[in-house]
Amino acid sequence: MSEVSKLDQGVNEDSSSPKARVIKISSSLSVRQLADLTDGGDKQFTATLTLTGGDATDDNLIDILDFGVFAGQYGQPSHATGRDADFSCNDTIWTEDFTFIQLNFLSSGDSQPGQALAEASLPRTSVSVREFSRIVGRAYAGRADINRDGVISLQDVRLFMLKMRRR
Repeated sequence: MSEVSKLDQGVNEDSSSPKARVIKISSSLSVRQLADLTDGGDKQFTATLTLTGGDATDDNLIDILDFGVFAGQYGQPSHATGRDADFSCNDTIWTEDFTFIQLNFLSSGDSQPGQALAEASLPRTSVSVREFSRIVGRAYAGRADINRDGVISLQDVRLFMLKMRRR
């Protein structure tokens, strides 16, 4: 599926305000962003926005769960379906994909119009391997817990970065 068609599927217009139209764009691998639309006439609208990549779990957050998916897939070809950490869209999960998580870690996308950000929607800095397995699947959990302490945490992120620095 092309990037354009992926984005087209995630475009929704919120017409709750007759003067200010808002567009919500979300695609897999990036957090949600709201943008004002400019009416160009003839029902043609434009918006300027930048999607923030790094959301492998499609929860509108970039946190330890996304690092876990990335670490579990590191060095492997991109997955055509399901959770995918190929943020650079080059068909391989590699160090350039970690850059998206590193730069955007603990960020969240815009909430739905009219919805408050719930506490459960805050980015996480740790997750037990058991819980992570239930959320994203057992395949990634073992590889993401780099220090093998039963928790995927900032310590695992640090160890991954140290390992990459040595290469």
